[in-house]
Amino acid sequence: MASLRTNAITRVATVAGVSLNTTTKQTLFEVPPGYTFIPTDVILRNASAAASTADADFGGNAAADDWLGTVQFDNLAGVGDAITVHPRGLKSGDLTANPTTEYAAGTEFGIKVGTTVAATVDVDVFGYLVSA
Repeated sequence: MASLRTNAITRVATVAGVSLNTTTKQTLFEVPPGYTFIPTDVILRNASAAASTADADFGGNAAADDWLGTVQFDNLAGVGDAITVHPRGLKSGDLTANPTTEYAAGTEFGIKVGTTVAATVDVDVFGYLVSA
């Protein structure tokens, strides 16, 4: 029986304690051998502090901006808050990449914070894997 990760949109990774106080790309999920990955959503949750002034990019390139660029964390306003990041339903101008971006095996899908704050979040990555 095939894994749910290859049959449905599901959580493919959870990373605890992702820093919003560094501008270095942080890997959230590495695409396994033999698959391509299509991300659908990223949830930032369990904020350690208010982070509403922060922003970040998400993706698989070095700048982590080829899935979504410069996502504002306006609603991550208090301890324990959560937000969902996805390429649909955003206000005009927020969508900077093709929402059907596919990432090859070995690609490191991640987050790169632009405007930093002294906070951490737990991050869940959702999407699905397709046999290459």
